[in-house]
Amino acid sequence: MTKFPLLAILLFIGASAFAQTQTEKEIKDLLAHKWKLTHVEVGGQKMEVPAGVGDSFLDFKADGTILKIDSEEEQKGKWVYDHKTKIITTEDKDGTEKYEIIKISETEFSFKVTDEGQKITMTLKRVN
Repeated sequence: MTKFPLLAILLFIGASAFAQTQTEKEIKDLLAHKWKLTHVEVGGQKMEVPAGVGDSFLDFKADGTILKIDSEEEQKGKWVYDHKTKIITTEDKDGTEKYEIIKISETEFSFKVTDEGQKITMTLKRVN
């Protein structure tokens, strides 16, 4: 008799994990907002964005355009999302970048990017 409750619990956990999978449309809808960089993780070290650096934003538009905004400039580009790989590809005057989504919710967005061979995790919070 103890096998049934254990099996039921395992099935419930499996069903819950499956139910939390986000669809392509849900992810695109979540992305289409303005996001402010809050911290960066490099080599396992979490670093808050220093106050003197200024604010950095990624503003994803639903029409596939993006604004990259920092204290020095505002750069326009385009973005596409590949649901199979969970990768956002952006193109602007500086070239192409790929962001691997780790987590996205109504309030937080984390992704990995490789810069000069080093993996960097960036975490942003939604501002609009």
